[in-house]
Amino acid sequence: VTLGTHLDWHKDAVMQAVIALASTLPEWVFHFTDGHHCAAESQRQDNVYRVSWVNYDDWLTHYDAVIHHGGAGIMWHCLQKNIPALVYPVDYDQFDHAARLAWSGKGVWIKDGLKGLEKARPLLMALVDSRDSESRQ
Repeated sequence: VTLGTHLDWHKDAVMQAVIALASTLPEWVFHFTDGHHCAAESQRQDNVYRVSWVNYDDWLTHYDAVIHHGGAGIMWHCLQKNIPALVYPVDYDQFDHAARLAWSGKGVWIKDGLKGLEKARPLLMALVDSRDSESRQ
């Protein structure tokens, strides 16, 4: 889960929503990145780890899906590496990116704000299931 670097004001609230989502998928592991090399050490709550930094080039392909804000950087990395995305747009062009990813079948737009993120279990399951079925073909 990533929100880029300019949404620091919103990260704690999103972290709480991710914890709520993760509680519905206890067998899964979630990583929430603050997007800063020098942030505090990692924190853990049940199956959610909050880490300072995830190097997209090195680690993105290790994830089954990415939840992101629709920023151009993370969107490009997911598209390049064919990683499915749940998109939680917050501001600016992120809503347009979410709509385009949904239209093209490259992502799913989480609507209804934080409540939508908390209840995104079926969306996330469908996204990962569709990726698994593509890889078996």
